[in-house]
Amino acid sequence: MTIALDHVDKHYGSRYALKAISLDIAPGEVVALIGPSGAGKSTLLRTLVGLEAITNGEIRCFEHRLTRGVPAPETLRALRQDVGFCFQDFQLFPHLTTLQNVTLPLVLTKKLGVAEARKRAEQVLSRVDMLEFSDRYPGALSGGQKQRVSLARALVLEPRAMLFDEPVSALDPECILDVVEEIAMLRAAGKAVLVTTHLLPFAKKIATRVVFMVDGALVEVGTPAEIFTAPKTERLVQYLAHSLA
Repeated sequence: MTIALDHVDKHYGSRYALKAISLDIAPGEVVALIGPSGAGKSTLLRTLVGLEAITNGEIRCFEHRLTRGVPAPETLRALRQDVGFCFQDFQLFPHLTTLQNVTLPLVLTKKLGVAEARKRAEQVLSRVDMLEFSDRYPGALSGGQKQRVSLARALVLEPRAMLFDEPVSALDPECILDVVEEIAMLRAAGKAVLVTTHLLPFAKKIATRVVFMVDGALVEVGTPAEIFTAPKTERLVQYLAHSLA
């Protein structure tokens, strides 16, 4: 398996954000995490790249292993080269241009020279149709454009897996189709992809498997057909009725 979570807990005092999460994600698989706000979807993603330390259990991402407590800095550096993360709020540096935002990870993480880093960054920006905006700062970009720059910044490190936290929440229908196409290309390239979303039609389009979460726990896991047309639990039936109304 590319990514494996084994009985992972995350709690803040007495409040559990994740409860005994066990989940495997294989190469070429797209897993969509759905569920109400506060279900723990974003927290789960953040634990996979060490942004949240787990309380119990084990996470394995390729050869990287995370257990209880804060991971060592060298573990995080290696992990984040293999697992890309697109944040819901983009997390772009406002004082850097589009090109500088995408170049920086190559200089800091891959230790490339500026010229080589710039060349690679331009190639990825061209791939996401943002090369013409190379000299613009984030404040001059639309939400969809910021999403593409965030994606380019993650892809430039050539990760083996990609995590997307609500990637289409602020996008118009045309931009959503662009994200659908990019995820399809990642899947075709054998990447493991994990996506959180509240937009159920989007989850149906992209996912090979869907995970329904409530209160930090996995309630149902299945194919899109199983989850959306043949739910097994009353809690999922209620969620679908509310979300698709």
